Parts: sequence; C-alpha cells; structure tokens
Amino acid sequence: DEGLSQPGRIERMQRTRRIMRCRFILFMLPGVVAGVLLMVGALIASPPEDPIFRALEDEMERSMKELQMGNLERPYYLEYYFEDGKHWTLSASLGGLVVSNFTRVRPYRVRVRVGDYHLDNSNFESGRLFGAFSGGALAGRSLPIEDDYGALRRVLWLRTDHTYKQALDTLSQKRAYRRNLRAGEPIADFAVAEPVVELTPLVKGNAPGEIWERELRRLSALLKDFPQIQRSSVELNVYQGNNSFLNTEGSRNRLPERVVALRAAAALQAEDGSPLRNETLILVRSLDELPESAALEERVRGTAAELIQLADAALAGDYSGPVLFTAEAAARLMAVLLAPHLSGTRPPEWPEGGGFSLRGLSRGSAWGSRWKARVLPAFIEVTDDPTRETFNGSHLMGSFPVDREGVRAAPVRLVRNGRLVNFLMSRSPRREISRSNGHGRALGSAGVVQAKPGNLFVTATQSAGFGKLKAQLIEEAKAQEKPFGILVRKVGPVVPAGGRSFALAMETAGGALGGAFSGLPEGPVLAYRVWVEDGREELIRGLQFSSMSPRSLRDILAAGDEPAVYNHLAVASSLSGVELLPTSIIAPALLFDDLELRATRGQTRKLPVLPPPFANRP
Repeated sequence: DEGLSQPGRIERMQRTRRIMRCRFILFMLPGVVAGVLLMVGALIASPPEDPIFRALEDEMERSMKELQMGNLERPYYLEYYFEDGKHWTLSASLGGLVVSNFTRVRPYRVRVRVGDYHLDNSNFESGRLFGAFSGGALAGRSLPIEDDYGALRRVLWLRTDHTYKQALDTLSQKRAYRRNLRAGEPIADFAVAEPVVELTPLVKGNAPGEIWERELRRLSALLKDFPQIQRSSVELNVYQGNNSFLNTEGSRNRLPERVVALRAAAALQAEDGSPLRNETLILVRSLDELPESAALEERVRGTAAELIQLADAALAGDYSGPVLFTAEAAARLMAVLLAPHLSGTRPPEWPEGGGFSLRGLSRGSAWGSRWKARVLPAFIEVTDDPTRETFNGSHLMGSFPVDREGVRAAPVRLVRNGRLVNFLMSRSPRREISRSNGHGRALGSAGVVQAKPGNLFVTATQSAGFGKLKAQLIEEAKAQEKPFGILVRKVGPVVPAGGRSFALAMETAGGALGGAFSGLPEGPVLAYRVWVEDGREELIRGLQFSSMSPRSLRDILAAGDEPAVYNHLAVASSLSGVELLPTSIIAPALLFDDLELRATRGQTRKLPVLPPPFANRP
C-alpha cells in the first residue's frame, strides 16, 4: 500500500471489505438455508389450527397420564375417531322439489384398552343385550356442532371415563371366562402396527345450491313423458367432511371424505298388477365429477324407457341352467356373493349363558374356515387395492390411504389360482395372520374394527370376448337340453342410494345384524332368454335369485375380457351399528354353469282405478 495514493488505498480497502462480506455470506448461507428448510418442514408437518384435533390430543394425553381407578389397571391404549361432516339431501318428483335438507353430523368413537396386546378387553361379549350395543357405536354420540374447545373436552372426558370403566369390567369377565377354558394357544387380541401420520388440509363443505335444485326439477320433469310410471324421483345426496383419528401409539390422521350420489328411480305396475321398478345410480366424489346435463338426461330417460319395456315383457317361470352376466351385472353380483366373505375379522368370544344371547348375530365370514381351500375356479384371481384411484378412466370410490385404525392401506392378493390365500385384515389377528394389512374400515362388535374391501378386482387368467361367451351360453344350454339360456344385463340394487344417516343405513340393511350383510339383490332387472335355435334375445320379467351363496362362485365356467366398475355404498353391520362404506367392485362378464332363478309370486296388487293424471296431457 506504500506506493498507492490516498484514493488508491481507499479503493483497496473498500474492495477488501466487499470480499470479506461475500466470504461471510457464503460461510453463513448453508446454515440459513437449513434453518429455512426446517421452518418450512415444520409448517408442512404441523396441521392448521383445528380446535377439534387439539381437544382430542389434549384429552388423550391427560387420560393416558392420569386415568386410573384405585389400584386397577391403567389403559395401555387409547384412540379417538371423529367425523365432522355436512350432508345435503335434495329430492324432486315430476318437476317439483320435494326435499331440501341440510344436516351437520359429528359422530365420534372412543376406544379404551386395558390389559396388553396379547389379552385385553376386546373380542369378548358377555351376552347381555344392552351391553352388546355399548362401546364404539357412532350412532347417537355426537360432539358439539360448534368448535368450542371446552365443550369438546367435556364430552370427551365423560365418554373416556365411561369407556374405561366398561373396559375394566369386560376384562374382568373375560379373564374369568378364560380360566374355565381348556389350556391352548390363545390368539392375541390386538396387533402391533407402525404409527402413521397423514394430515390433509380441512375440506370445507360446499352446498349444492339453487343450481342443483333447478337441475333436479328439470330431470324429474322428464318423467312426465312416461305416464305409465306411478312413482318417480330424482335424488341428490352430498356428503363432505373430515375424518380424524388419533391413538396413543403416535398415529395422527385427518382425511377428507366426500360422497355424491345421484339417483333416478321409477316404479309402475304391469297389466297383471306386478310391481316393477328401475333405477340408475351415479356415485362420485364431488359435484364436478357428475356427468353433464345432456348425459344425465339420457340416463334418466333410459331408466324410464327400460321400465316401460319391462312392463310389456313376457312373464318368466322358474329356471335352472346356465346364466351369463354382463360385466356390469357381474360386478353387482360380486358385491354380495364375494366381497363380504373376504374379511378375516374373527367373531368375538361369547360365553355360554349370561342372559339374552346374541351369539348368532355376530357371525364371521362364510369363508372364515376356508383358508388355502379352493373357493373359485382356477382361472379366477381376486385382489383388493385401496391405493388405486382410477381404472380405465373411471373413478374408484373405494380408495383410501389409511384405514380406520391408523394403518396404511396396502394391496392384498386374496385368491390365487382359485384358492383363498389371504384375508382382508384389521388389527384383530387370527391364527393364520397376525398383522393388519390396512383394511380395518367399519365398526365391529366387542371393540373390534371389521376388515372390509376397498377396490376389489376380480380378474381372469383365461378370458374371452362377450360374443364368445354368448355362444358358449347357447352351447351349454343345448348340452343341458334347455331351449334357452338366460342373459342378465342388469341386476337390481342391493342397497338404495342415500346419505350416511344411521336411520337410512338401518333401513337399507333390512334390519340385518351380524358380521357381513348377506342379503341378495332383488333379482335381475334386465334378463333375456337367449334361444338356442337362433340366438335371439327375448326380454323377460319377474325373476328372483334363489339358492345362491358363495359356493355358487365355483360354478363359473368362463369370464369376459372387458371388466366394468361398480361403485356403491356397501353395508357394514354389527351389534355396534350400521355403516355405508364407499366401495368399488371391478369384474368381467361371468358365465355360470348352473344357477336357479325362480319366478316372483304373490306380489301382485290391483291396478289404480283411474288412469294416470298425465295420460292425456297436451
């Protein structure tokens, strides 16, 4: 610096300062970036302010630290499950709005387990009528509709206290019952599972509004063009909500639930007085996924036209022989004959005596004892995959990331080469399978969550086009010396569409309590005689399914190569209540070797005295 002038020395000093600043910034930059990333990560991991979730967490933490009655056992496990939903129901008939309702639903469930994973208060019923219905049913138990932290904590406190005392009493009875049993290797009551954290943003419910009221009026008015129809309606049910789940193992889940059901239904009487009805159901996640107005109009008119054709169809008689179901009809049939019997949830223990026994109402799957046995033809395979959201462009309603017990959903191969190789499992173990595979979806009896399907895929390793299946139907009928075979293009609904209310669920379940809803569909809606002599199809009416059971699935002769998707609300019923679960069945056309169909009898009634009021409408 000695040879530099004063301005030069000043410039040199300024340049040195700039270099030092740059070095300092470069030195500090990694730490700053890391700090920013940590802050962003914390914001992502933390749920938005949710007073309900905070109340659940705080009461759970307090209960696990302090809940103990005298010297008796403290809980080893506690969980809270809560639904915060909004339900809109709209219904119109012949151009007029009939129903426009809104309901806020906030059911919740508390599970308290005392003992340990090997032996606790679950999987046991004392046989007492009222005790059987306690502990876990969502119906009738609701949190306040306002997000008042104090009010929420009070409800949770009282319910947790009651459930804990009940758990102690049940475990005492269970231990006494076990002491009188022969020594054997008992099955654990609760499976260990890795905690899952899945927190999605809160879903805000949007009302259908006047737009859909006008649309339902318009669609229902279309049925005025069919004066023969005696009753008709177009209904829209919209459910939007958030389901929260917390347990003491560390699982924290908040997931959206959205169900939109649009249903057009019509009914009339044939000339002989036989009642006939038909419907179309569209089940999607949001209003935006519903078809355009023109497509909806086509569906409504098509439903009415099919019903008018049925009224003029030939009356069927009893039939036993080959039956071909289209892919759409087969998928509906699999929803009843196959889906309910893939659950591995074992029935609870029921001691003898103990007052009024409900043992028969808590039965397990019909395939519970069929492990590794042949249940389907060798060319049929079955997989359930709740991680799939679409199939061939169709939305799958049975998709979910985490089940009702906080276990990550996973695909499960159930039937391979016609043999039952796995079950859908919740955290209630069975002797063959000790862990959950993420399918605990529905309330069960005795503190157990039932395993249920999500997206059930029925596939065939050997398949053929529909034309070949129809030709095979004719050949099989000829071999059985039948003048015709039966082709079923549409099967009646198992469960009418509707909201998630408990009353509707009870109605649609037909009062059926027990492990799996085992009723059959009403019968074929669109059935045809396929004549052997020329392959002609003749529409017939008045058939019902008879003597069908899961064993009938072994009589499948062939399968098609184009599967169809059937989205529906499956009934899950138990002593704890009834639920409707969004479920998807994906199945191909199926040809059965021998099925029994019987003619409907004793259901006719007199026709109305006057003609329909719209018969002479200008």
